[in-house]
Amino acid sequence: MNVKPSKISNKNLIKSALLQIEEETDFHIIDVEFGDTYFFFKGPKDSICHFHIKEIPGFKFAFWNTKRFDSLKEALESNNTLWSDSYRISSESELVFFTQYERNIDKFKPSYSSFLQGAYRQAWYEINSNNKRIKKEEWYLDDIPDILKFIHKHPIKSYIYSGYGKDKIYYEVSNFRALRIYIKDLKYHIQSSLKQWFELKYHISIAKKLVKKLKTMDYIVIERDGWSPKIEVRLAVQKGASSEDFEKDVNIIDKFDDKYFNKISIETWFECLISDPTTSKEENKKNNDLIKRFYQYINKIQKIINGKSKETLDDYSIKRIVELNIKEDK
Repeated sequence: MNVKPSKISNKNLIKSALLQIEEETDFHIIDVEFGDTYFFFKGPKDSICHFHIKEIPGFKFAFWNTKRFDSLKEALESNNTLWSDSYRISSESELVFFTQYERNIDKFKPSYSSFLQGAYRQAWYEINSNNKRIKKEEWYLDDIPDILKFIHKHPIKSYIYSGYGKDKIYYEVSNFRALRIYIKDLKYHIQSSLKQWFELKYHISIAKKLVKKLKTMDYIVIERDGWSPKIEVRLAVQKGASSEDFEKDVNIIDKFDDKYFNKISIETWFECLISDPTTSKEENKKNNDLIKRFYQYINKIQKIINGKSKETLDDYSIKRIVELNIKEDK
């Protein structure tokens, strides 16, 4: 008799798989985070779960619910490749497990990951001591427990395998070669990180020098995480600024942007000098609306900084405020 597993929420489904992993490996799963969106692609609620394992530092793990993928039935009817075939896992899979070495993460999703496995529940009935039929369920985790034990026992080899995109643990590299590759990659990572750190400090320095040259501008300089360029300068022209100083500032901004356009982002929240007599009412209205939005944005940021808002800088994709100067009477 074919017994179907119970219908439960996505979160409880993943939690039950995590619990069984802990029971089978004696590892401790930590930092569990649920979500529904990868990049801009939204799926069912709690269809994504990221987590770490206390005993396996350096690696980030995940489960994706297969509801995020295209329907197998529709793919068969359209004669398209099944996602289960692409990932070389069972079409019965309810969850897809994958991992990456956290330091090297670019795109954290199944198709970019190693040690990828499917998991699904098996259900059956048992007769208990009271002669009652009881439904039982258990996860078929395929190689997941063995993979985790392998990563725990061979962290350097696992680092190498994760870089090669291996989905099984049977690929073999000698200990010496694995260590050599790991040290080479670590050296490159340290050198690259130092270079990026010095470049960031330099770009912050020249961004500060720019805004302090400007006589007619209010400004905010921010550092973003996961963006390029990381440093962004936002500018709004102050009321009462002279046209002569304004023109000088615009020239400074233009020259700076020409030189550093791919290193530092410049956003000007104005189109002309406020109440410029040479512009039309429509242009001035558009200009004033832009500047008004700038100060509304600044006001929200200041509330966050002062602890007067439930929002965070992360909500605005800001890692930190580098420089903020507002003279405008808002």
